[in-house]
Amino acid sequence: MAVRNDRRDILGLILQEAHRLPGLQSYMNRGGCFHMEDGKTPLHLACELLRSEAFILLLGNGASPLAEDHNGVTPLDVILGQLWDSKVNIGAKNLCLDNLLMFIPKICFKMKSALEGDTVCWSKVLGERKLKYIVGQKPAPLFVIAMQKYLRQLPPEQFPDSLDELPIPSSLKPLPCQLLGQLNVL
Repeated sequence: MAVRNDRRDILGLILQEAHRLPGLQSYMNRGGCFHMEDGKTPLHLACELLRSEAFILLLGNGASPLAEDHNGVTPLDVILGQLWDSKVNIGAKNLCLDNLLMFIPKICFKMKSALEGDTVCWSKVLGERKLKYIVGQKPAPLFVIAMQKYLRQLPPEQFPDSLDELPIPSSLKPLPCQLLGQLNVL
């Protein structure tokens, strides 16, 4: 419900408790009560609703970017499906995609064959460089590799505060600076 209703403060408190009580951490990668029939995780829901702040909080606190719902759909599939279906909120969708790519250690997703089968259309949606990276034809850009390494070093129980302490310009961080101060729940 915290993700659905865009309650970042409540989500932060829930994640804080999940770190305090390790038995609760598995709930981040399980389907929630409202989506039990399709097995969507909170991260799937954040992708669907384009809740980029909730999305980053979940990823930074240890939610798996490779989690699959009951149909084998990953959060990457959700974002790609949204980019394909509609040009509405394209900026928010691209932001979610770019942020997700910083947290994915190895790209695995259901729609890969669709992207490979229609590279002309998908390169218009994603850009040729990003498409080739996502389907595994080119390595990740150096920025993505560097951010993946940085983000893996951050302790999830100190996220997003630890993100604020990264020795990089705030414009390169996956969460907008103005939100870092608002999400200080620890």
